[in-house]
Amino acid sequence: MKVIPAIDLMDGQVVRLYKGDPNQKTIYSNNPVEVAKKWQSNGADMLHLVDLDATLSRGSNLLIIKKIVEQISIPIQIAGGLRDESTITDVSKICNRIVLGTLAFKDKLTLKKLLEHLGPEKIVISVDH
Repeated sequence: MKVIPAIDLMDGQVVRLYKGDPNQKTIYSNNPVEVAKKWQSNGADMLHLVDLDATLSRGSNLLIIKKIVEQISIPIQIAGGLRDESTITDVSKICNRIVLGTLAFKDKLTLKKLLEHLGPEKIVISVDH
């Protein structure tokens, strides 16, 4: 069994959305790096980081994600708003895996290029319902 906690990021905070509604969020922490360190120290096998601002096309938490990557040693997969080849390629350089949703279903040509360039072990396809 693997333990892979998710850290959802919005406005630089660790949050959970109620039914995916950004106007109905619970803020769990203003310090995502410390939350990541806590998960690591509690034995997580990997972290799943989700950039909700990028998902909603309202910003980016990439600087915070980079800080987390720099300060923990367990593997990381990154999700949220990864919709173009350039961004995906850049983000893939700082993590173990990237998680693709929309792009995987809407742009099969780009997905094929990414699979050839990054390899299938670097890409996870996610279907959220």
